[in-house]
Amino acid sequence: MDLSKIPSIKSHKSKKRVGHGIGSGKGGHTTGRGAKGQKVRNKVRAHFEGGQMPFYKGVPKARGFKSLKDTLEITTTQLNRFVNGETLSRQSLIKLFGSKSSKYKDVKIIKGDKELTKKLNFMGVKFSAAARETVTTLSGNVS
Repeated sequence: MDLSKIPSIKSHKSKKRVGHGIGSGKGGHTTGRGAKGQKVRNKVRAHFEGGQMPFYKGVPKARGFKSLKDTLEITTTQLNRFVNGETLSRQSLIKLFGSKSSKYKDVKIIKGDKELTKKLNFMGVKFSAAARETVTTLSGNVS
């Protein structure tokens, strides 16, 4: 007789027969479900609040889309309030035109409704084509 041909003998424990009397191994009377009530008699779905309006139905749906802009756009009309010949950096423009909670990485100057009338110098700022032309015609420095 070869040992490799002997069938394996594993212990087999019978499953607890829930709801089949006191001697079943699971208490018998309530079968591990506690006392009386809806949860004993049938299944109750998750997040069920007993007929009250469920929380998730009371909360409004999130609609729309908000993109987080990382570029602050400033029009040439807004730049007319500065003194003639002033130098403006990216940080100073973010401080003046950006809100406290916003975090902008770049500043871009775009053409506004009214023309720019003052000569201004810019450092580390992006421009639209029309805004760049407006600033350079007034002999402003763009870097």
